[in-house]
Parts: sequence; structure tokens; C-alpha cells
Amino acid sequence: MAVSVRWDDGRERNPVGEQERKPTRLWGGRFESGPAEALARLSVSVQFDWRLAPYDLLASAAHARVLHRAGLLDNDELTRMLAALDSLGHACRSGGFRPSASDEDVHTALERGLLERVGSLGGKLRAGRSRKARAAPDLRL
Repeated sequence: MAVSVRWDDGRERNPVGEQERKPTRLWGGRFESGPAEALARLSVSVQFDWRLAPYDLLASAAHARVLHRAGLLDNDELTRMLAALDSLGHACRSGGFRPSASDEDVHTALERGLLERVGSLGGKLRAGRSRKARAAPDLRL
């Protein structure tokens, strides 16, 4: 099932397009400039929450299956998404994938890794899942 949105002039666009491949901050969409350097350093938590990576990947795979059942991912997309999450999990365990300086937390790091593997398809995993809804199962697991 392809998801598309129409611009005002009638052109179609994919809501999970090229702009989704760029690193994004968790907040700041309404601000004209970024935070002060001190605040940016303070908001980085990946050095503390990286240990949640295996649990976040498990929860993400479960969420992908939910999106498939809801008709938001077709069979091919689900297969590609699960394979990418599995590949990312192996890379995390082996040290082949690590958070970068631009990653604010474990979630942004893993999303970056997923986008590197499957492109804009990885952005679909955000559907129906808030930041809190993403952290809660990680902590329970």
C-alpha cells in the first residue's frame, strides 16, 4: 500500500521522502535556529541509553508487524524492514554500528542506521509511535 500526499497544486509526494534521510533533531521544528552549544551537549543521552539498543530493535520489529497488520506496510516492505532491523542488530552487537556525535539518543542512532539500510522505508516505522511509546517497552524489556 503506497502512501502519498498531494501538494496544493495537485502533485503527489511521498510523505517519507528524501528529507527524512537527513539527520533530524528530536525537537526544534518551530525554531529558526538551533540550541546553544551547552544545551545541545546537555540533551545528548546516547552514552547512557545505548544499552537499550537491543530492546529498541525488538520493539521496533514488533511495531513493524503491527504496521503490516494495519495495512501500512505491504509484505515486501515488512520483509525488508525486518531484515534491516536484524542486520542493524548484528552490526550493533559486533560493533560495526555505533552512535555518532550527531545522535541525540539511542532512538536517533538506530533510526539513522535503519535509514542507511532501507532508505525512506525506515521512516515509516515512526507511524503511530511517540517518543514515550518507544522508550516504555525498551525499559520494560
